[in-house]
Amino acid sequence: MSIQTTYWGSRPELIEVLELGARGLVRPKASTYALADAMTAYQQMTEGTLEGRAVIVP
Repeated sequence: MSIQTTYWGSRPELIEVLELGARGLVRPKASTYALADAMTAYQQMTEGTLEGRAVIVP
């Protein structure tokens, strides 16, 4: 289980970003990795080559 929150901006800015997302003007980037490839995701993250978020799927 994971609980997440924003690490930036104010509440009004968060509302604005969510509205942009709802209108399709902002799209999140996520890369999915198998559990066996989790170290690849970690390596890309430390190298700064990972775009968006890494999602590890067991």
